[in-house]
Amino acid sequence: KRRYDHLGRPAGISLDDEYAVDYRYDQTGRFAALNWTSNSHRGTTTYDYLAGSDLLAGYRSGAIAVTYAYEAQRDLKTAVSSTSHDQEISRYEYRYDRLGRRINVATTGSAFPVPAFTLYGYNDRNELTTAARYAGDDLTDQSAPLPERERFYDYDPIGNRRKAVAGRSTYDYRTNPLNQYETITAPPDPSPLELFYDQDGNLTEMKTAAAGTRYVFNGENRLIIVEPTRPHPGDSKLRFSYDYRGRRVLKTVSTYTDNTWQQTARTGFIYDDWNLIAELNLDDDTAVQYVWGLDLSNTLQGAGGIGGLLVRVADEDQQHYLYDANGNVGQLVDGKGKLVAAYEYDAYGNTVQVTGSKAAENPFRFSTKYYDALSGLYYYGYRYYDPELGRWVNRDPIEENGFIYKYKGVISELNKSARKTLETIFDKNKITLSGKNSFAISENDPINNIDVFGLYNYVVHYSVETITPFAGFGALFVDGMVISMEESEESLLSSLRLFDAIEFSGVLKGCSAGVPYSHIVNNIEIFTDNFIGGGSDVTRVAGDSFIYTGGIAFHKWGKSGGAITLGGLKGTNDRVSNIEGFDLSVGYFWGEVEVISSIKHYDDPYLGKIY
Repeated sequence: KRRYDHLGRPAGISLDDEYAVDYRYDQTGRFAALNWTSNSHRGTTTYDYLAGSDLLAGYRSGAIAVTYAYEAQRDLKTAVSSTSHDQEISRYEYRYDRLGRRINVATTGSAFPVPAFTLYGYNDRNELTTAARYAGDDLTDQSAPLPERERFYDYDPIGNRRKAVAGRSTYDYRTNPLNQYETITAPPDPSPLELFYDQDGNLTEMKTAAAGTRYVFNGENRLIIVEPTRPHPGDSKLRFSYDYRGRRVLKTVSTYTDNTWQQTARTGFIYDDWNLIAELNLDDDTAVQYVWGLDLSNTLQGAGGIGGLLVRVADEDQQHYLYDANGNVGQLVDGKGKLVAAYEYDAYGNTVQVTGSKAAENPFRFSTKYYDALSGLYYYGYRYYDPELGRWVNRDPIEENGFIYKYKGVISELNKSARKTLETIFDKNKITLSGKNSFAISENDPINNIDVFGLYNYVVHYSVETITPFAGFGALFVDGMVISMEESEESLLSSLRLFDAIEFSGVLKGCSAGVPYSHIVNNIEIFTDNFIGGGSDVTRVAGDSFIYTGGIAFHKWGKSGGAITLGGLKGTNDRVSNIEGFDLSVGYFWGEVEVISSIKHYDDPYLGKIY
């Protein structure tokens, strides 16, 4: 049962007398606190904000205190510190390059055996290519490498891996024209891992010469069975069931005994929207309950719950979740504030270290997603993610369901026509509508991006040379470049009204001295900007290249249309020559939240750049 206050804001949720959560807001409308009850356990979590800002300064829950630090200009998160009884359990410190990409993370606190840091590298497409781990707290001292934690990735132009190095192991990938991995080989072992797919792009089998796993999908391309191809005594078989929204509501486990499968466990799942709030053991009627607060979006579910799970209550025990800046579960502490579990991951979510008495029983780990230990898969809501492959086990559901996969899993005829409308207009004006790799997670940059539910977006790529201004979607060079949507092109405007999220980014030649940066505005707000120059001085004259990397316009298109402006160019008569190209992304953002202030760069409603 959900409750709302007189302003229509969520006021709380309850299952029965044993589970209830109440929400409170401050005088400015910001989320201030929650009180929760689960079985015999009770607690309160309060949130603090930076003065004059909507940025979270941290939160407190009993003896646990979490604090955040940010860059002064770009609001990039530079530190996450979690303490219990004033003793630091974990601390993650981050540094960024001029493009806003994380270049390192340093970890300290009692949860880590020794202080250590990781250095990151990227290619020209902003894909993660290197992650090197070192012991110590001096980032300039790389004399103590941790070779087992080193990672290297090489991709083809569409984002498929060609090679990966994990510690002392090397993996070679062969991909078919549909961006599906066909074989993965780990020299010197000549026997590859082979992968097979059905006509809908679902992974149906992975096998080596010694063993294999079979995956079965239903007619809606949802995974329903995971089983070994050649079972041995003690092996497990998983079966999943879903509700009308595609949420997993039942998991059945069978064990192979005496040459047959015997059902050994059944688990039911209860949700608040997409947040799991209860697991029910249907064999002995016991339950595990979960309490959620603000996630990375600073809302209750704007980022799919990532980083928002507060408490797990099982029997007479409770564990509190602690995170890094990406919303990966780093530690659990019990009700007395004692560390009972600690996790470390590589960039793609493979667990590299697990310690603690409660570590195995907790299913929420990488990206605050549910991990099925028996299958090795993470459940994201719409798809399952395999961290060893570093990708989804099937392609995005948008392939069948039209231009945008809407929140409730229902695609309207208007949505289906939107893609056709946009494609027609873009084709008429020589603008290309191009998709991305529908198997890749976080655009191959899980250090700076998150995948909320495992869904997909389209990005419009075009350059100034191919743009012809036309009614309803014009390029007007007034105070920079303006992309405007007018009522005169009603079909386009109607299509654009399907989207709440609009991103516009540009690549420009250098500005003249005195004009150190450019910025993006729409007709209601100015967003944070972040440019990088080709030289050390960002005010250098035309020879430098400035790349816009921050800001996203969340805008409900009104009857009079809307506009996004790229400004700050050199001179009135030289603006066109200064624009080398730009990208426009459109996406649908569901729910009650229209603006996610903590996610400054948003490629689509399901993939956010973490700031």
